[in-house]
Amino acid sequence: MAKLVFRQFSKITGKQLYWNHQWEFIKDTKTRNLALVCGFGAGKTYAFLKKTLYHLINSPTDESIEKAEKGIIPYPVSAGWVVYPTLKDAKTIFKPAFCEILTEKGINWKFNSELGRITTDYGTIDLKTMDEPDKLVSANLSYCGIDEFDIVNTDKALLVYQKLLGRLRAREDCQLYITTTPEGFKATYQIFVEQAERGSKKLIKGRTQDNKALPSSFIESLKDLYDEKQLLAYMSGEFVNMKYQSAYRFFDREKHLAKNRIDLNISLQVMLCFDFNVEPYCVAICQDNAVYNREKRQNNINEKGIKVIDEIILKGGKSNSYDIVAEIIARIPKEANIVLFGDASGNSHKTSAVSTDWEIIMQGLKPHFRSVEFAVERSNPPIEHRVNTVNYHLRKNHIEINPHCEFLINDFEQVSYKENGQFDTSNKMLTHISDAFGYYIYKKFSIYNR
Repeated sequence: MAKLVFRQFSKITGKQLYWNHQWEFIKDTKTRNLALVCGFGAGKTYAFLKKTLYHLINSPTDESIEKAEKGIIPYPVSAGWVVYPTLKDAKTIFKPAFCEILTEKGINWKFNSELGRITTDYGTIDLKTMDEPDKLVSANLSYCGIDEFDIVNTDKALLVYQKLLGRLRAREDCQLYITTTPEGFKATYQIFVEQAERGSKKLIKGRTQDNKALPSSFIESLKDLYDEKQLLAYMSGEFVNMKYQSAYRFFDREKHLAKNRIDLNISLQVMLCFDFNVEPYCVAICQDNAVYNREKRQNNINEKGIKVIDEIILKGGKSNSYDIVAEIIARIPKEANIVLFGDASGNSHKTSAVSTDWEIIMQGLKPHFRSVEFAVERSNPPIEHRVNTVNYHLRKNHIEINPHCEFLINDFEQVSYKENGQFDTSNKMLTHISDAFGYYIYKKFSIYNR
């Protein structure tokens, strides 16, 4: 059996040389899809370089291990790709810095500029670009790294991600690792937050302030350049709405998502909140522990007193009020006391030729539940009043949401205003479930005198 000399650098050492987020990123070699999202100056590029060095040395392909054991080749070798938004980025940002590290480690290397390939005794690294996803083919890789992932168009980035996953098949524990500065709710957010439960994934965040070696003048210069929302992204590594002004600006996942699952409390009224859009047709299922103050003629609510239990989303363009009634009956116990909130247009909008949506819903639900109460306004409130009321209760931490209510969470994070002050409706799946929830919040907990 050939001597496996590639293991001389196998141990990751020197934790004291890295910031905590860098170390967590570099030492994790088991998570198949790994991301490091950082503010400016937090050291993500250096972490990316050292992560790539580890895989070059310690991630040989299964095929090369077999050949080395048979004496066909002197030692196993790895096969990896490093991917940047452009090939120029790869050659000017990654190649010089990485080859300098190789030289410092005493590792001989050659660079073929035409192929964009770094060759060492431990394996090869090909420099690739996200410009042309269709060319990311014909390779069996043991690892792959992407830097500045969120700079490119989201659709293209997601296609690149899928293409690269298909290349990772040269060993059992292949890894795809990503570093980026957050640029809004783009590909990194979709993969590592919205789809976090799908597959082996981990998201690590790093703040500019965590890099203690940075001069204070650098941080002050960022504060001079960017507004408060941008600083959350470019200093704290947080995902924020960068395109337009966020409508629900006080929403915070850490604050408003339940740490433990919220179950329906059959002793409380069940609030069904409707939006009569055809695609999608939305209902939010909520409960609250409000206490009515007769003197002030308002409902008082305490911290986390408004619970979003579930959401019903019917898609396909053919959904109607008969379908939504059937889904509600299937999900909610018959012992429940139901209160209906929602879009006042349901008093005139008709699913059938003879009945309005609200008539169909009332007639469909009454026989199945202990009670059904109608609490819908004659007309809808001004949009800004509804949104401001929801924001008030978000800021006061009155709202708690089950984490599986992904459509409402997406709305709270992504619904934004255009420059003319109207909602940006370019994404047809957004605005509807938050509208439904907002009708309920405005009706029971309005901050306006009506």
